[in-house]
Amino acid sequence: MMMEQLQLTQPEEVTRKGKAYTQETIQLAKENYISGKPITEISKEKGIPEITLYAWKKKFNWDDEKKFLQRTTNQVMWEQRINSIIDARNKNLKNYVRVKESALDAIEDPDIEWKDKGQAASAIDMAIKGEKALTAELIPLQFIEDIAQIIVDTVNDPITAKKLIEQLILLGKLWTTGEKFTE
Repeated sequence: MMMEQLQLTQPEEVTRKGKAYTQETIQLAKENYISGKPITEISKEKGIPEITLYAWKKKFNWDDEKKFLQRTTNQVMWEQRINSIIDARNKNLKNYVRVKESALDAIEDPDIEWKDKGQAASAIDMAIKGEKALTAELIPLQFIEDIAQIIVDTVNDPITAKKLIEQLILLGKLWTTGEKFTE
């Protein structure tokens, strides 16, 4: 029974002055720090000496984790922004195509009534101009692939190269046909 009790308790972090803190306390302090709360504030709220918090920050690499989470959050926000732009562009493109097809049908089919055929011709002209405006911004996928190859050939650090290519893929999502890359 004594052995079971020992296994159920959390391991503790003992400070230089001999005070023990549970892993839960350390985890809560880390979460507060990573969320942006200053060490001085965490110290006051949790009753943990600042020096202890700074020691944990260094020992457990809280800054590295904070940077990683910030990069991940920024990456997700960037992807969401790009996807919303792509969705809006695709929706507009579909609308232009729909207007053009409807106007062509109106010109060709006497049963479809517009006020006049000139109005249908104007709608076709507007739709074609809209399609051209949206597609004129597009960069060929081959161009993006060429840039990725340049990165691979010139950047010696594979981690940096991977990060650059990931960013290039995000940009490629924005500036290509709107098709999402599959990985």
